[in-house]
Amino acid sequence: MNEARRRSKLRYGACLAGALVVAAGAKAQETKPDARRPPATGWKLADLAEGLRDLRGRDYERGKTLFAKARCVQCHPANDVGKEFGPDLTKLDPRFQPIDILRDILEPSRRIADARYDVWSFETRDGRELAGLVMSETFASVKLMQQPPAQSPPIVLERKNIESRRMLLVSMMPERLLDELTSEEIADLVAYVAARGDPSDPVVQPPEPPTPEPKADEVGESTSP
Repeated sequence: MNEARRRSKLRYGACLAGALVVAAGAKAQETKPDARRPPATGWKLADLAEGLRDLRGRDYERGKTLFAKARCVQCHPANDVGKEFGPDLTKLDPRFQPIDILRDILEPSRRIADARYDVWSFETRDGRELAGLVMSETFASVKLMQQPPAQSPPIVLERKNIESRRMLLVSMMPERLLDELTSEEIADLVAYVAARGDPSDPVVQPPEPPTPEPKADEVGESTSP
């Protein structure tokens, strides 16, 4: 990563973290006894991957609550709730697995699959540097969203005042958004997203109870002449 990209990532990630970071103490329910807290360096994929192997029976409703408490709704719509500042999470590619969802939350700048969510940096003729998502543009102006809608409205840049523009290889979504959640809460949140907002989705349905083994006397009766 070159120095300019590193500075851009730090600057814009930091300014957005205040808008999107999960509020301390925003716990949806009492956590399970085996829930783990994040290490000092923040959650990593290897810390949580094992807990995503089987999401059947996860707490869908708690995941839904955490989706709002973690402020995902500020940027992502789901079931007609939330801002369309980022992808609609109920319309994820069916091939997208829970581990993929977690990886994209933990490493938001790893890939930006849709050009609509590319972050652009603009330098103006009066020396300002502004970065954000291009909401719309005409021959005369560019409408730029610098922060989630709850924080500030879009600004309009007149093209005649733009000195240069360049795309930044960084997501508007800051890193370490999950660091206020336990491992159990993260599993519930990922289960909610993996279910595409559908509580009947098989990914969150409880596993089938095991078939009881026949008792010894029943086995004997079935095999007797």
